[in-house]
This record gives sequence, structure tokens and C-alpha cells, in this order.
Amino acid sequence: MRATFLTLIVLYAAQSCSDHKKDSNVDWLLNNAYEIRSIDPTDSDYMDLQPLKSAIGEARMVLLGEQEHGDGSAYLAKSRLVKFLHDEMGFNVLAFEADFFGVHKAWTDYKAGEKEYQDVLNQMYIFWPQSKMCQDLFQTVEQSQQSNFPLKLAGFDCQQITSVSKEELIPALDSIVNHYDISLIRSEKEFFNKTLEEAMYKFHDQQISDESQSDLLRILSVLSLEFKKKEIDPFWIQELDNIEGFLMHTWHWWIDRENDMVDNNHRDIQMAKNILWLLNEKYKDEK
Repeated sequence: MRATFLTLIVLYAAQSCSDHKKDSNVDWLLNNAYEIRSIDPTDSDYMDLQPLKSAIGEARMVLLGEQEHGDGSAYLAKSRLVKFLHDEMGFNVLAFEADFFGVHKAWTDYKAGEKEYQDVLNQMYIFWPQSKMCQDLFQTVEQSQQSNFPLKLAGFDCQQITSVSKEELIPALDSIVNHYDISLIRSEKEFFNKTLEEAMYKFHDQQISDESQSDLLRILSVLSLEFKKKEIDPFWIQELDNIEGFLMHTWHWWIDRENDMVDNNHRDIQMAKNILWLLNEKYKDEK
């Protein structure tokens, strides 16, 4: 089945060049720029977007950026682009900077009839599902579930702080550990659960010693090896990796609050790993 993977991220670009190069760039833009007629997501006359087909070609992933998480015009434009890419180019996976586990679990339960569509949206940061400019997009996603080619939602952020993660992640992990009889002494399991729970509820306010960090990472390593050995659902192997990224992001923010780049490096690296897993594993037969 033909599909394409959409990822919503923020893109930043900076350019420094000589006057000659500036003139060259202007010439290139004049020869290659196309006018976008509309950013109205209800406008389905896509003639102005047709040049995107040759520009995108057979790319497996399209990145849609925004200047900030409050740019209504960008939300409208991206909503129309998503609908164009879905209707005209076969794109069908839409991934947000949102809770990796929370969106996955909520979406799985929604498709199984165990959660409502709104439960899925609640696992995203509010500036998308609660924005008036995104309502048409999310209605389109919901309505597409009745079609032969539905849009699918996913999250790739390692920050696991939504309701589904807080309420369901630890019980789900405990269930797997018990079902597969994975060997962890009681004190290790209690320590792991307590530390992860604190990270989800306290987030950047969690305080933890270097020794406890090392112990937690060791337990994660043991779990990952056991999950791979017992051929447990690959999602859970990735989720263990995601937990590590989440904890490293949280811990480093607390350790070095003056250097925001340190903790965001951990977060960005993990988000990239999650995107690649979605692209090459979960949706490897789509695009």
C-alpha cells in the first residue's frame, strides 16, 4: 500500500552570503518559485499545489514546519497541505511532536473501540488539538477512518507526561515483565517504577542522584536485553529506549539548567530515533 509519512517539526534556517550569491539566489527563486493561492484547508482546488508532486517525488517523509507553537496561519496552510498530500499523493501517517507512548496507546485503543477519538487528541500538546485553525484537519482525520485509506496519528516526542502515559505505562510494563517472567528482584522493580512515575509527574523537578541514575539505566538495559531475547513486540523495545531518552532529557535539565541545549540534545536525539523507528519499523511498508 502506498503511503507517506508526515512529521510536524520546527525548522530553522539561516543564510549568509555575498552580494553576488544573493543575486544568484534571487534569480533561482524567480525561476523556481510557485505562488500558493490559498491556505484555507477547506479549499480542495489543488492546482496551486501541483508543483509539490515533482518536488517531493518518491520521498518517504515530508517535514512540515512552523515558526512557533502559535502560528495560526501556518496551521491553516499545513492543514491544507496534509489534505492535499493525503488526497493526491497517498500520504497517510501524520506524526506530531507528541507523547510517543501516549499517542500510540490511545490510537491503538481508539481503533479497537476502547477509547474515544478525543482521548487520542488529549495526548498531544494543547496548541494543536485546541487550536481553531487545526479543527478542520482533526475532523478530516476522524472522518477518514470510515474510508478505504484512513489517516493515522502517531507521536514521536520522548516527553511522556500525558494522562495515558501517567496512568497506563507502568501497569503495561509490569504486565509484560510478569507475563514473560523477566527476572527483576522486587526492590529493582519498585525502584524502577517509582523513579519513572516521579519523572512523569514531577518532570523537570525530579531530583535524583548520579548513583540512582546509573542503577535505573542498568535496569533499563537488562529489560531491553530480555525483551529482545524473548522477541517481545518491537514497540516495547523502542519504548524502553524512549524511556531512557525521556529520563536523560529530564535529568540533564535538572543538572544543568543554565544550558538548555544539553537536555534538548537528549530530547532531539530520541525524537529522531522514534521517527526513524516509526518510518522503518512500524510503517515500513507504507512510507
